[in-house]
Amino acid sequence: YMLASFSEDLVALWTDLFSYERIPYESPAKLSRAQEIFSKYFDSRSPLARVTSDYLDSNTLESLRADLAVDTDGCVRQTDQHVVVEAFKLIYGKIFAVLKFEFMPNFLISESFANIEVAPHGPVQPALPC
Repeated sequence: YMLASFSEDLVALWTDLFSYERIPYESPAKLSRAQEIFSKYFDSRSPLARVTSDYLDSNTLESLRADLAVDTDGCVRQTDQHVVVEAFKLIYGKIFAVLKFEFMPNFLISESFANIEVAPHGPVQPALPC
């Protein structure tokens, strides 16, 4: 369904943000992953930048650039770990809301949803004694 509605990149962004949130707070990987996500989805030179510009307002995008202290080359220069950790939280929530309130209702009435086949369940296994 997402392929048919040209929104698979939106799901990819949400998935990347979800995995970003799972990186431990103090991990040096947090900053490098922030750079990867920014370059992939938010840098105006990226082919996927249209995803964010289609679904996020310019104030949100400008705030992200400011929070990450992005320079003119698209490099994240923020050194405050707390700011880096918090930088994508608002966007993560906004993308989730778009998926939940715009795409999910349409998916539930789509032909793709109607054609989902549920695998048959086998017999119910009895509970093991404690």
